[in-house]
Amino acid sequence: MDNFALRVSAGLPQSMRTFPSRGDDRGTVTIAGLGCCLALLLLGGVAIDLWRVLADRRELAGVAEAAALSAVDAIDPEQVRQTGEVVLEPADASRRAWQVVLDRADELMLSGPPVVAVTDQEVTVGLTATVELGVIRILLGPSEIEISVESTARPLVLD
Repeated sequence: MDNFALRVSAGLPQSMRTFPSRGDDRGTVTIAGLGCCLALLLLGGVAIDLWRVLADRRELAGVAEAAALSAVDAIDPEQVRQTGEVVLEPADASRRAWQVVLDRADELMLSGPPVVAVTDQEVTVGLTATVELGVIRILLGPSEIEISVESTARPLVLD
C-alpha cells in the first residue's frame, strides 16, 4: 500500500482496512454482458413486431383508400348534365370499391368482412385485419393485434 492508503486505513476498523479480493468476481462482467445482449435482442424483436404492425396498417389503409377513390369515380353523368350536381351512382360505386378490395384480399389478413358504404355524395370503405406477433408472442404467449382502417372519399369537380 502506498503512504496515502496507509494513513486513510489507520483510522478504520480492521475489517475495513483490507480491500476485498477480486478472485470471487470472475465472470460477472461476462454475465452482465450476456444479459445486456439478450435485452437488446428482445428489444430488437419487439421493434420488428411493431414495425410489422405499422407496415400492415399502412398497406391496409392503402387498399381502403384505393377502393374509396376508385368508387368515387362512379359519377352519374345524367345527373351532372341535367342539374349540374355531382352525384354518385351507388351501385356502380359499390361495385368498383368491392372490386379493388377483392383484388387485394389475398394479400391482406382480413379478420372481418370489408364494409363499403355508399351514398350519393361519398364512399366509405372500412377494413379490419389481424397481425400475429413474433417476439412478443414468445414473451407473452399467443398474441395478435387487430388493425382497423376507414377511408372516405367524395367526388370533386373542378370548374
